[in-house]
Amino acid sequence: MIGQAKTALGDLKVAPEKVRAEMFVPAEGAPPPREASARARETVKHGATIETVLDGTRRSIEMLEGDENVVAAAARQGLELPYSCKGGMCCTCRCKVVEGEAEMATNYSLEPWEQEAGFILACQARPLTEKLVLDFDEV
Repeated sequence: MIGQAKTALGDLKVAPEKVRAEMFVPAEGAPPPREASARARETVKHGATIETVLDGTRRSIEMLEGDENVVAAAARQGLELPYSCKGGMCCTCRCKVVEGEAEMATNYSLEPWEQEAGFILACQARPLTEKLVLDFDEV
């Protein structure tokens, strides 16, 4: 239904940036999440340090080869980061990269301007640098 509504609004010449929708599952035919890049695999091979800022508190965790993403690495170490769907849909785990680089397996919820401003989804994020600092308090 969302796809049909977007098509109908497009036919009525409504600008795409004016159309908003919240998806709870990927659209039919959506590409599957990308596998970790060679750079991401190499980065976590010996462990990558991820610092998080959440509710004004800074914590440090290690991401290892077996960790699928930042949220999984944090959970393994007893740190509960915000998340809901774990599928890149809900944007609950939105955070800003303030140091380092990361890649996402998929993204269905961040707008282009958010990505350009440095926001990522922690449930889809993998570090590309030995140190990654993520601010969950940034709006």
